[in-house]
Amino acid sequence: MARSRKKKPETFMEAAAGPAAFVGILIVLLGFAAMAVAQKLNLYVYAIFAVGLVLFAAALAAKPTEVLAFLKSRQAKMGANASAMMLLFLGIIVLVNIVSNRHHTRLDLTKNKVHTLSPQTKKILKSLKDGVKITAFSDTSGGDIQRVRDLLDGYRFANPRKVKVQVVDANRQLSLAKAYKITSLPTTVFECKKTEKKENVSSGDEQDFTSAILKVTKDRKKKFYFLQGHGEHKWDGYDEEGLSSLKTALEKQNHECAELNLMTQQTIPEDCTVLVICGPKLALHEQETDILRDYLEAHGRAMIMIDPPTRSDPEVDELSGLLSRWGVTPVSKVVVEPVNNLFNDPSVVTVTKYEQHEITKPMGGYSYASLFFLPAHLKLEETTTPPPDQYGGPPPEPTTDFEVHSLAKSSAASWEVTNYSPQDFKQRPTDSKGPFDLAAVVTSGAPKPPPNPYGPPPPEDDKGEKTRLVVVADSNCATNAQLFGLRQ
Repeated sequence: MARSRKKKPETFMEAAAGPAAFVGILIVLLGFAAMAVAQKLNLYVYAIFAVGLVLFAAALAAKPTEVLAFLKSRQAKMGANASAMMLLFLGIIVLVNIVSNRHHTRLDLTKNKVHTLSPQTKKILKSLKDGVKITAFSDTSGGDIQRVRDLLDGYRFANPRKVKVQVVDANRQLSLAKAYKITSLPTTVFECKKTEKKENVSSGDEQDFTSAILKVTKDRKKKFYFLQGHGEHKWDGYDEEGLSSLKTALEKQNHECAELNLMTQQTIPEDCTVLVICGPKLALHEQETDILRDYLEAHGRAMIMIDPPTRSDPEVDELSGLLSRWGVTPVSKVVVEPVNNLFNDPSVVTVTKYEQHEITKPMGGYSYASLFFLPAHLKLEETTTPPPDQYGGPPPEPTTDFEVHSLAKSSAASWEVTNYSPQDFKQRPTDSKGPFDLAAVVTSGAPKPPPNPYGPPPPEDDKGEKTRLVVVADSNCATNAQLFGLRQ
């Protein structure tokens, strides 16, 4: 009788080849889910893929026939159903993760909105093109650490893709503090890898933090020139009539400020981003007016704050003539405001609701007040776009080569007087009634015609340089007495 041949014992992989192959497939699918959550291929995702593929390949090599048979079995189908439910659950988690990464919502339930960033900061953060790394070094035993952490959380939530935040206990991570050369606490370091710039901030103030971000991300600073020599408010003066508070605010936004005297310089520098003319009391020379006219015609940018003749020399009409070319004519009267004023003072017009424009958009959801002290009245030229031809022809030619938009107005209850007296501000039958335009912006380029459903599409906007001119009917609103006094 023939002796039976002893069967070779199976290894673990051979005995469990079918289930092992199935588990390997699940691990590979889990790798895809991990990749979706991370939104990139990192070391952990590669490791998951490697484990799944190796397990499946080993099972297939050990017993290919049994593996294929197991995958077709009822047990495998039941496992596939359970796996499908698991993958559906993972898919929901992935979707929620992706949506939350792209659309962050952060609620501030404090009474005074102490954790809410200003509109200007949010605008700067959302417009970041380069990544910013923020490392806050502090002593956890100090009282400011939580406030700084909450503030930086707001920065990260505003643009999580570009802003990375790390709060470090300098006493516990001495090597990191030494590498950053930290000598005092608290210190917050702002870095931009692309520009290779670094800025240290010792305070925990939002304005200082935003200024530091601008410094490390901007290659070129904007330069503001303040015209002097005609009785204007002194651009760096620290008295009540000076503009040092405005100058400091601009410098904190990473801008440069400088004085300009056209009587000696006779030209506007090429690096001038914005020319500021604040409350001239004497007339400009004819040559100076020509320089300003050429500057604006050559797509220059300026902000002009003027006063009515009651507080200015009548010879400032030369500047009024320059503004009239751009559709803004100062009226030689003073606006009196009986309703929206400051503490029942009708000479101080208070504006909290602004006209719709890109300049006033950041103030839309916030109650910011602008004060105008005995302001003049600005008469704006109508630049309404002409209607399209109803028979499908080309739209009519615009009547101007610029657009004028009002930014702020007085109330309908206001009126204007020639000579204002605090003792007598009653309205007379001959006084014109409001609302009156108090601030306006002018942009060169003809108004864009409305679309014609029966004709050709309107011409494309000119994307080149354009003149930008902002006119404000009061110069005292920018002085230290007002900007600093209102913060007290």
